[in-house]
Amino acid sequence: MRLIALVSALVLPFGAALAQDYPIRPVTMLVPFAAGGPTDTIARLTAAGMAKSLGQQIVVENAPGAGGTIATTRASRAQPDGSHAADPSCRPLDGRHTVPQPQL
Repeated sequence: MRLIALVSALVLPFGAALAQDYPIRPVTMLVPFAAGGPTDTIARLTAAGMAKSLGQQIVVENAPGAGGTIATTRASRAQPDGSHAADPSCRPLDGRHTVPQPQL
């Protein structure tokens, strides 16, 4: 019984932090290619769906150049508060361009 009381006393104060609404401010979606292309179009359609389901504005920010590295760098240096999202086409995020791979 004392164990249950101890665990409850340790866990319950964190419940309020988990119950907070997300997102509390607009989310910036970083796209690694110029505006007007197919990647930008898909990102904007995705952002519209995300905005509808989250109830928050999604800002699409294009950061073209260096094969997606500029957008990936911006995403990796953003505050870890959930207000930035990187388009999945940011290939350097998966590490294939930065880690040598064996040639099969």
